[in-house]
Amino acid sequence: MAITGNQNGCPNCGRLDAVRKVSAVYDEGTSKSRYSGSTAGLSFGGGGTTTSIGAVSLSGFSQSQLSMRMAPPAAPRRTRWGCLPLLGCALSVCGIVTALALFSALGISVTGNNRFPWPAADNIPIFAISLLLTACLLVLLWRRGATRKREYDQATKQHLQLIVMWQWLLYCGRCDGVFFPAGSANSLRTLAPTVQENVLFRVGSVKEWLGTLLSRPEASH
Repeated sequence: MAITGNQNGCPNCGRLDAVRKVSAVYDEGTSKSRYSGSTAGLSFGGGGTTTSIGAVSLSGFSQSQLSMRMAPPAAPRRTRWGCLPLLGCALSVCGIVTALALFSALGISVTGNNRFPWPAADNIPIFAISLLLTACLLVLLWRRGATRKREYDQATKQHLQLIVMWQWLLYCGRCDGVFFPAGSANSLRTLAPTVQENVLFRVGSVKEWLGTLLSRPEASH
């Protein structure tokens, strides 16, 4: 592969005229449009002529195939709660049962001021079981929340690393490939030691290809 003296030259064809930043290629291939205006209509019927006036608002988004290939890695999204609201409702019910059992175990009547001898043996199993269920649900909710936060933080960190790598990439329209320019390997060494500069890669999706660089064992830190 011929390499020009300029660090931004294509490592395959050695030319500069068709080399652009991947981020620029992506931006140039996307467009948004919006139209708003008024409409008028005239209809004829047996009862006479009817005139109608209204407003219309349209918006659209278009993206070229090349822009989709050069698209940056998508930012992570927080996962939905799923069945956690149901667990919260179950936790509330268990809390109410626990409170009633505790009141009864302490000898306090909920419907009056009558005193019962301590302990209320019939209610101790209910109190123990409801307390155990409440504790288990609390632990489950805490562990699930902590796991989701850890996964989201890890995905956010990885996304920032991928964006840095994506911003370094150059695209050669003549060879239809991407490459890291000379000097980029030193800057990206802490993110992905396997990055190769001045090597042309023909990829179908830049974001998927970048993900494979971080998933390699040598690139994990």
